[in-house]
Amino acid sequence: MDPLPPHVKPRAHHYMYAHVILRDSAFLSKDGLPTYGAMGLVGLALKGKLRAHVIDEWTQVGTQLPPDEERIPPTGIEAEFLQLAGHDAALVTLPPPERASEAHYVVIAHHGARPEMRYFTLERSFPTESGEPTAVVAEWLGPDKGRVNYGALTAPDREAFMTRLSELLESGPPPQGQKKRKRFGLF
Repeated sequence: MDPLPPHVKPRAHHYMYAHVILRDSAFLSKDGLPTYGAMGLVGLALKGKLRAHVIDEWTQVGTQLPPDEERIPPTGIEAEFLQLAGHDAALVTLPPPERASEAHYVVIAHHGARPEMRYFTLERSFPTESGEPTAVVAEWLGPDKGRVNYGALTAPDREAFMTRLSELLESGPPPQGQKKRKRFGLF
């Protein structure tokens, strides 16, 4: 892929789905406890039904975009259940990202023994000076609680992402009180 100029914004369809729609679905709760949110999405993954759910939501997002926005077909969307560091988790693979801040993967992790839900992304970042792709591991703390950037991976590699998430999940709950970083005027 060609290096991206720093002023290129992510495509609204891609960004809105990973960083707003799916995230907010994962954080749904009743009385502070996860309901359909994380447990429901992870449960759909366990039953093999999350992929169809994600494709349906992805398509709905596209139909709600203004006419001048680029709609992205659900090509490449996958979803699976997995275990990570004692957490039940759903791994969602999104259509290939083309711009910074678009996600390669989303992982929704739920620890069955406590009402802890975590939402991670592996996002495309700006390439190195030599043009090599890079990716950023991030975690949303909630719809209105901001996002933590855990730093770059040298490539958008699924196995490296899973290893990093296992380390983060084993280290305990995410840091609280993080300020949402200014994202160069993005959304």
